[in-house]
Amino acid sequence: MDAIVIDPSGREPALPRRVESGSGLEPALAIDAAVRDLILALAELDGRERAAAIDLLTELGEDALPALLLAYRSEVRDMRLGALVATRLIADERMLPHTLSLLDDPDPWVRWSLGEYLKEVYREHSGALLEALRSAAYGERLARLLLHLTGAPLACDVLFLHNLLDHIHSDAHLWLALRLANDWVFEECYSPDEAEGLALRLIDFANRSAAFDVGIYNVLFRYGALSFAARQRFAARLHDRDLAERINRQLEQEMDL
Repeated sequence: MDAIVIDPSGREPALPRRVESGSGLEPALAIDAAVRDLILALAELDGRERAAAIDLLTELGEDALPALLLAYRSEVRDMRLGALVATRLIADERMLPHTLSLLDDPDPWVRWSLGEYLKEVYREHSGALLEALRSAAYGERLARLLLHLTGAPLACDVLFLHNLLDHIHSDAHLWLALRLANDWVFEECYSPDEAEGLALRLIDFANRSAAFDVGIYNVLFRYGALSFAARQRFAARLHDRDLAERINRQLEQEMDL
């Protein structure tokens, strides 16, 4: 799977306070100047300006949403980046499908900001993010973006992981599920019963490729409490026969004890 660079190195760039005329904003996408400057102010790192912009945005409320839809499609990077910051502040999950037009944005900072917004959506409206992952239009690209976020992409939620496993539409979805399962092992967010149940779900995805086999093996055997029958089932389904033989030898040694 090709890597997606999401989090560029260095400090997030400070954005200009306003877009002057002739900035390159498409005429057909021109928006009210005050709302445009507000969007840019939200992306500015200056704390006082950000606070003032938040106050103005609160007054605008839903009236700002149409302007944000246009800003997502602007040719100006700062407008798209600012629109994402504004969207995060509005915290309206209805905007999620519209932001996904930025999944393939050419600017790494826009893609990074989109990833930060998606993590916030997950915290407050995980069902909306799950629905987006199921989309035939952009679900796979969304899974790839979440997969390559730096750090643990999403907070532990066993039910979310089971729902994700119910709708594995691509390799990217499965790799995302494996990463979440692996990250959350270290957070010790599973009870023994939840760990066994999740292990059995992952076993059903064995035999897709040798790489998946190893990925699933690395997750499952960190639980350290899989039943003998579950490990037999896993070995029988493996694409990687060398790995299957290693597990079977371990099982035979246990039987001899």
